Amino acid sequence: MTDTELRELLTECLPDAVLKSDGQILYSGIDTLKPGSFYFVGFNPAADGTNPLLCDVPLDRKQWSAYTQQCWTHKHCDLNVCPKVGKKPHQLRVQAIMSELGLRSETTFATNLIFVESRNAKQIYDDVLFEACWRVHKKMLAEIKPKYIVCFGNGESLSAFSLVRRKADSREKEARNREFKSFVGTFCLGDRFNLTAKVIGLRHPSYPMSPRGLRDFVGL
Repeated sequence: MTDTELRELLTECLPDAVLKSDGQILYSGIDTLKPGSFYFVGFNPAADGTNPLLCDVPLDRKQWSAYTQQCWTHKHCDLNVCPKVGKKPHQLRVQAIMSELGLRSETTFATNLIFVESRNAKQIYDDVLFEACWRVHKKMLAEIKPKYIVCFGNGESLSAFSLVRRKADSREKEARNREFKSFVGTFCLGDRFNLTAKVIGLRHPSYPMSPRGLRDFVGL
């Protein structure tokens, strides 16, 4: 999928009021929106003062990651010299998670289930907004065809894991330990295409957490 095709998809699926809200779409470059093994997804962007309007979000970046090449402290700064780039605890924990799985954030697809920012999940969630964003995810999932969907946040309500679980047409092989949860789910993505993937729920990276043991839990 190209950046132009993604922009057209967003315009088709998201109401104009949403496109004029602050938020983020991709946390990786457009070059990761292609067949791959992993689909990383959080709940929604934090309202930290750094997010642009969704209609203005750059979509053409390549070899890029919000977890290593973005400042989550200043809305405008020189990214080449700012000491805060990639240094928020959340960013560092995602880097550690991907490293534990043998991945680089610049080459691994990452996004959020809901594209609009908020200070907490309850403030932003409603079914209409989620359904609009899920229409975009269905197209992106069909493009990537991941073996694994990794969710940042694994609570039983209003977490990335719980929302993805809600969208599974069928579930099997559920497992959990103190740190991680998982199930194998099948998702109907349209055009008679069903995706079967292992969905892994992690503790949200905004909280102290360790990815130790994640590789074995995933089954790599």
